[in-house]
Amino acid sequence: PMRPERSRHAHPDGAFGTTGLDLLRHFRVEVDRVRGVSWWTESRPPEFAQAEQDFYRARVVDQPAALEAWLDAHPEQRLAEEAARRLLQLRMDEGADPELMRKSLERLHATRPADLQATGALELLGEMMQTGRVDVALMAGEMGLEHGRTDRYPEAVFALHARLGQILFSQDDLRGAWRHLLAAAFGLPEDGRVNLGLARVYEREGRWSRAYS
Repeated sequence: PMRPERSRHAHPDGAFGTTGLDLLRHFRVEVDRVRGVSWWTESRPPEFAQAEQDFYRARVVDQPAALEAWLDAHPEQRLAEEAARRLLQLRMDEGADPELMRKSLERLHATRPADLQATGALELLGEMMQTGRVDVALMAGEMGLEHGRTDRYPEAVFALHARLGQILFSQDDLRGAWRHLLAAAFGLPEDGRVNLGLARVYEREGRWSRAYS
């Protein structure tokens, strides 16, 4: 099945058709460029990509309910992350309440490999901050912390703590900022931004000697 969008691909000989990559799993293809001929030999029985077609139909509808129904039916399909990202974007566009945003984030987290959940959350946190959705960024960061110990990049969880601490400090949540920045400092003791952030928390609290140290 074809995606419901324009194709950006072209060929110097002039395109005579477009196929999906899965087609080459089922056919042996020989191309004679001089004569302009191709031969196709079936190498395995055909399989119709029903899940992909259903996703593209949901994309045409482009409504949260359609994407949620597809994700419920195909939670581990290869297009699940793309569907979950689109669902999150639609929820943001409609200004969904925090509970719906949390459910959309959980769907996106579930599509990532178990050992990349913290790393993915760090990336998503940055994306949400760029859109101005600080509340969603905080949710994404907290979800990532739950999987920090199993992430293939150990520094990801400490980087998450650092970003969360910086955000909470900007919101005058000194206790929350201190908790996250202190956790980050244990894992990233030489990071100047983390140490500076922790010092600013102590300074705001009037703990001058601690801030100086």
